[in-house]
Amino acid sequence: MKLINEKTGETYRMTKTKRPKMSQHRGRTWDRDSIIINGESQDVWRDFTWGSCNYINLDGGWYRFSIDATDFAGVGGTFTLS
Repeated sequence: MKLINEKTGETYRMTKTKRPKMSQHRGRTWDRDSIIINGESQDVWRDFTWGSCNYINLDGGWYRFSIDATDFAGVGGTFTLS
């Protein structure tokens, strides 16, 4: 599955994964952000411990993808799925 930035056209590959534990184990740092996907607001959980990994729950399944924080803020977080 791909996430496409509506403003810039950049694509981000999303891979199916298990639900993240979201614990503070070994200094993990979590943050929650929201983006708009296909016109609907979605919560994104961000893990900043070793880079920036993002997790999203879509249709009951969890997906992981990498995206820079500036891509969320710079475009207002508007994306499409393909």
